[in-house]
Amino acid sequence: MTLTHGPTGRSFGTKYATSVFGADRRSIDEAFPGDVVGLVNAADLRIGDSLYAGEPVEYPQIPTFAPELFATARPRDSARFKQFRRGLDQLEQEGVVQVLHDPDGDPAPVLAAVGAMQFEVLTQRLQHEFGAAVDLTALPPTIWPGGLTRPPPRHSEILVGCASWPGVTAACWPLLRVPFGWLTCRLSTRPG
Repeated sequence: MTLTHGPTGRSFGTKYATSVFGADRRSIDEAFPGDVVGLVNAADLRIGDSLYAGEPVEYPQIPTFAPELFATARPRDSARFKQFRRGLDQLEQEGVVQVLHDPDGDPAPVLAAVGAMQFEVLTQRLQHEFGAAVDLTALPPTIWPGGLTRPPPRHSEILVGCASWPGVTAACWPLLRVPFGWLTCRLSTRPG
């Protein structure tokens, strides 16, 4: 059977599709959302891609969370830069970390994560799956105020809400120029 790959619109042959359940493998002609299916030559498929016959199928994106930790990443061996780049791209697509870039500054990508374990997973997978050992350098604590549609002016003050710090003012300035205004902030108690 020939299906259509949702993101690219290309046709995708499923002549040797198999159902996978433990060690059991069987050829199949039909699968449903949630089924685990083994496919031949599936290198272009990514997590979250849809294959369909007939009308296009589109599912909502998996939600992401505001990152709390940031670090820059550099490959230990510059000769392995292509593997580092390829691995970083794939891990970003899988949602392991968010990858940001400073257009005016350091060419090293800035990685954003919700927790430290995401960085551990990234370094292990880059080393073992892509052969690219990496050095991470933690960046200072950063706040991303929710609800901002544009970055505040340089050195402006905004009120940030937090259950453990009610009425805290943050003196903010842009850290990176990215669409949602990543900010680095110095916290102080609310004046007056």
